[in-house]
Amino acid sequence: MDADGNVYVVDQINMRVQKWAPGATAGTTVAGNGSGGSAANQLMYPYGVFVDPNGNIYVGDAQNARGAGMAPGATAGTTVAGGNGAGSALNQLNQPQGVFVDGSSNIYVADPLNNRIQKWTSGATSGTTVAYGNGNGVYVDGIGNVYTGDETTQVIRKWAPGGSSRNSSRNGLSRFGC
Repeated sequence: MDADGNVYVVDQINMRVQKWAPGATAGTTVAGNGSGGSAANQLMYPYGVFVDPNGNIYVGDAQNARGAGMAPGATAGTTVAGGNGAGSALNQLNQPQGVFVDGSSNIYVADPLNNRIQKWTSGATSGTTVAYGNGNGVYVDGIGNVYTGDETTQVIRKWAPGGSSRNSSRNGLSRFGC
C-alpha cells in the first residue's frame, strides 16, 4: 500500500502487478504486460512487490532471476538486482521473491533458493549477502536490522547490521516464532 491508499497486488499467473486505487472496482497494470517474458516490459512469475515513497515499483521477478524496477507511469522497467541468469554468484539471484527498499535506496532481495538476503546499492552490479535463511520475504527497519520470514522453519529471523554468520546467534541473529 502506498501513501495515497493504493494497494499493489502481484498477479503471478497473469505476469503483472496491479494497482488498485481506493474504491476502485478494477485494477490498473503498473508492471509487466500480462505476457510472460524477459523483456523490460515483461515479468515471469513475479513474487514480491515494494513501492517506495516516490512511487517507484520494485518486483521480485522469480523466473527471470532479477529484481525489476519501474518508475511511476513507465511502460518498461530496468533490472536493479541480478539479471545475470539464475545462480549463486554475487551478481545473480535464484528465484528472487520479497523485495524491500530502505531510505538510502538500497534494495534488499529475498533469494530463498540461495538461502540468503542480498543487498544491492543503487547502480551496483553485484549484491552483498546481509542475512541467511530460506525466507521469501524481507523487511529492514530504520537502524538496519534485516528481518526475514523463513517458511521452512516457520520463524522470523532478525539480523543485526553486520551479522553475517549462517549458524551463530552470537553474530547478529535473533529468532522469533512458533
